[in-house]
Amino acid sequence: MLRILVDTCVWLDLAKDYRQQTLIQAALELVKSHQIAFIVPDVVKDEFARNKARVAEDAQRSLQAHFKLVREAVGRFAEDDYKAETLKSLNEVDQRISMKGEAVNDSIEWIEELLATGIKKSTTKAIKQRVTERALTGTAPYHRSKNSAGDAVLIETYSEIVDAKSKRSRFAFVTHNTRDFSHPADDQRTPHPDLQPLFDGTRSVYWISLVDLLKAEFAGDLDNLAACRT
Repeated sequence: MLRILVDTCVWLDLAKDYRQQTLIQAALELVKSHQIAFIVPDVVKDEFARNKARVAEDAQRSLQAHFKLVREAVGRFAEDDYKAETLKSLNEVDQRISMKGEAVNDSIEWIEELLATGIKKSTTKAIKQRVTERALTGTAPYHRSKNSAGDAVLIETYSEIVDAKSKRSRFAFVTHNTRDFSHPADDQRTPHPDLQPLFDGTRSVYWISLVDLLKAEFAGDLDNLAACRT
């Protein structure tokens, strides 16, 4: 079984884009078939719960803003002979936009199901201590001038689980936060040099795309993910 720790930013990006529902459904199926399991630190569960309403509102607002621009362009530039018919078609599109905005709520529910059924991991005193040590030494993700406590908790949680499991277990860390976790001067698909010891490329791997990870691991089962890029 592949155990995957997914950064909160990845879950939120999946939730806000209705086009990623195929990926979420594929993840659910892989969990049910015991091919993967998601590691769920407390910080990820809490951050997702805190931001999910904002993500849903932003997704709806973005779709509506795009639609408004299209309507305005038609009103200003379309030929009169076609304007009425085009605006009628756009009204139908407006209804579909509302449905797609509501689809974000479905995505959020499915992601919460994945989080609820995942491997729970609390932030222990040992993890907090190692986070403090990273902050004092300026070790990634504390290599930038910002508060990186949450990011440091994630990587230390991942490190603790990888160290605790048998050598036959396999793990993956997935994030979209390349500025804090990826190599600052090389391929963003590789981890920061400070984090490199955690990833041997076989037992423990680093990814900046969940769909690319799942396609690499389960290519034969996930042909329908060809259009997904998150």
